[in-house]
Amino acid sequence: MNVRSWDETVAEFPQLAGAPRAWYHRLSGDGINLPGYDLNRDFNPDLDYVPRGADLPGRDTDAGFFLSPESRAIRDVYVGLRAEKGAVDAYVDLHHMGPCDRLTGGEQDGNLISVSLDYPPLGVQDGAAYKAAWPALDQDKSRRFSYPGRRRRSDRRTQPGPQVGRSPGVGAAASAGMTITLRRAAHWHRPLMVFVSAMAVLAVVSAVGVVADPRVLTGVPIWLKPLKFSLSFVAYSVTLAWMLSLLPRRSRVAERAATVIVAVAVLEMVIIVGQVLRGTTSHFNATTPLNGALFALMGAAIVVLFAAHLVLGIVVLRQRIADRAARYAVALGLGLTLLGMLAAVPMTMPSQQRGAEGISGAHSVGVPDGGPGLPLVGWSTTGGDLRIGHFVGLHALQALPILAILLRRFLGRRLDELTQARLLVVAGGAYGAFTLLLTWQALRGQPLLRPDALTLAAVAALMVATATAAGLVVTRRRRSEMTLAA
Repeated sequence: MNVRSWDETVAEFPQLAGAPRAWYHRLSGDGINLPGYDLNRDFNPDLDYVPRGADLPGRDTDAGFFLSPESRAIRDVYVGLRAEKGAVDAYVDLHHMGPCDRLTGGEQDGNLISVSLDYPPLGVQDGAAYKAAWPALDQDKSRRFSYPGRRRRSDRRTQPGPQVGRSPGVGAAASAGMTITLRRAAHWHRPLMVFVSAMAVLAVVSAVGVVADPRVLTGVPIWLKPLKFSLSFVAYSVTLAWMLSLLPRRSRVAERAATVIVAVAVLEMVIIVGQVLRGTTSHFNATTPLNGALFALMGAAIVVLFAAHLVLGIVVLRQRIADRAARYAVALGLGLTLLGMLAAVPMTMPSQQRGAEGISGAHSVGVPDGGPGLPLVGWSTTGGDLRIGHFVGLHALQALPILAILLRRFLGRRLDELTQARLLVVAGGAYGAFTLLLTWQALRGQPLLRPDALTLAAVAALMVATATAAGLVVTRRRRSEMTLAA
């Protein structure tokens, strides 16, 4: 029941003075000893309807009158979303069970919000009756949309109060929610998702090439580079498309930036695959005018990709994603990915010019490219390799959101949203420092698996600093809880 006296309603709608109370306005109900509305009755299919005294009191077979502030707010948000998005898939409303000061009296005293995971109640007892009268009602769909609302309320609770109703289908609801997310992925930013599909196909073709094509280039199978780049672009593009879907408002600037990213990524992959088909390298190759022009074109494309990624990141930062932990994970992931791109710059610096004719850079430091390397990735085991910091930084785009999901999944009941966000900031700082540390190690000509004492000391200092910062965040939360309890 939505608590509101009839006098308050008449004060808001003077045209109702002298009219009888709406039939669904009660002096008490639902265990609350205060007047209010049966909110579910207070809606009207005419979204422009204005209350009129002549329509009151109405009947239980009639539409409602939009008399309560909550019903009007729900209507207004729905109308706004429909105008902005073109369609609204579902609407989850968390009903207040009483005023926010909790002084309701009765059996609901102190209980603020209720979330039902089984509404409409299409269970064993009354499912047939509901389905016969309302065939459009879908219990599974209701659960899929209600479950995130219930999780968000539960995760943010720091003291007793809100009551959360659970149905036997909670586990099914969670998996159903994941299913619908995967289905909707096909409707994320279309150019990105088409590119993802193309890169997935190329990854399969490249994997076959690694096995079937005997050619070797710079010490590794010639198709290994297209395989690594296609898999990396799959992860990068899916994550960008997902991040765009989190934005509370559609941004044409962000969508256009993402389309630019797709265009330059396609150009990059066309050159890489084309050079493989020609039997030569794509990076640092200036052995002929054509090879030099292609490498220069790749360099220009990467600059454009960096700028487009930066624009997209700025747009995301300016839009306030509702979930604070997700907001920090997305922002840190985008920023650290830019750091990962910058980590590749030393590969083209003058210090990386080997003196060999036609070679305009290298990823190895202290040893020639193409020497002994780690399986699959090919990172040098005899010298420094700048690709390591580049790789780690780029994949912050996935690492930070995954960490946010893990925190929510396994510690969501113990850590509130603010604490999770602070831990993500700590993790983001540590991740960025680790990316720089790996690049610094490579620039000193040191293999990843053979760190010297200075590198080990730096790693140890980073681990101690990260653990200390994380401990301070958790301790601060516990102190806050103790203060509240006191």
